[in-house]
Amino acid sequence: METSVAPMDNKLQLKSKVVVTITDFGSELQNKWIELKRFKSNVFGIGSDRFRIYIDCEGNEIRHYLCLKHTDELSVDVQYDVFIIDKNQQPFARQRINQKTLDVTENYWSYHLLINKQDLINQTGSLLIDNTLSIAVDMTVHQKYRQSTDGCSWLRTCSSDQLFGVRELCDCRLIVGKDRHEFYASKLLLSCRSEVFAKMFTTDCMEKLSAEVVIDDIEPQVFEQFLRYLYTGRCDQLDDYCQELLVVADKYLVGSLKTMCFNWYSNKISSDNAFKTLKLLQDFGGSDDEELMAKTVDFISRKISSIVGQEIGQQIGIKTQMLNKIKDKIDKIIAKK
Repeated sequence: METSVAPMDNKLQLKSKVVVTITDFGSELQNKWIELKRFKSNVFGIGSDRFRIYIDCEGNEIRHYLCLKHTDELSVDVQYDVFIIDKNQQPFARQRINQKTLDVTENYWSYHLLINKQDLINQTGSLLIDNTLSIAVDMTVHQKYRQSTDGCSWLRTCSSDQLFGVRELCDCRLIVGKDRHEFYASKLLLSCRSEVFAKMFTTDCMEKLSAEVVIDDIEPQVFEQFLRYLYTGRCDQLDDYCQELLVVADKYLVGSLKTMCFNWYSNKISSDNAFKTLKLLQDFGGSDDEELMAKTVDFISRKISSIVGQEIGQQIGIKTQMLNKIKDKIDKIIAKK
């Protein structure tokens, strides 16, 4: 690995780092990949930032996405290339991904197609080294807000983890649930993370005058996870509270948390939760979630009979238009057989 630092503009570069090696991939290519097959890199770092690449094999596609695991900064801009290393140690199927500014609350970035399965099969002789597929990245990270002044150097060098729960830096009280559980937070941080909180604290609302917010429709244990996410960009108990956090994220307009929740459902999709996922997408999803919507519809079409699907879907409130899409897809599959 070659890493270089350009201190004038805080640019850190990672050159040709092999992040994913998949052994016995020739055998993998013989599988139909009806079920999602996922491979992941080890966590790798550039400066204080930590990343992971995921490779998903499904149907006729090999896709990748980048996950930001940790950063100490307020903002990170990343540009990266993903490519396969061939037998001559040359890049193949290189893709350049330009990303917008990412803040500490946005962990997941969207999928991108790396290569079609058939194209990889056609190039097996030159792309598999000892039957192993090697995927590498070139990455440039532009890190902002590293400059600090003597007056607040401790605050600027603190990670969000350290700031969470520091009572001395809190200037508002949040009273949550029927039992009126109390949480304390920074109005500035809440306002930066949520447009809803920003309006509360900057307009002539009761919350601005009293520095107190009453929230009676969220359970305290869920709100604690939500508040921790606003500070740190992480959810340690997403498996336990994903649906509840999705509802909270929608209420407070925290789009990055909604994306995290939908990514969780995307990774966990099964016959048990496919219709539930579809209902959540219908109620809370947006244009950015069309890929997951299509994936969920396709899963239901392939895995669940149309009769059972119609009954379950109608019971939980799936719209007729969406059910008809599923039925049409199932009919096409049956016709091919």
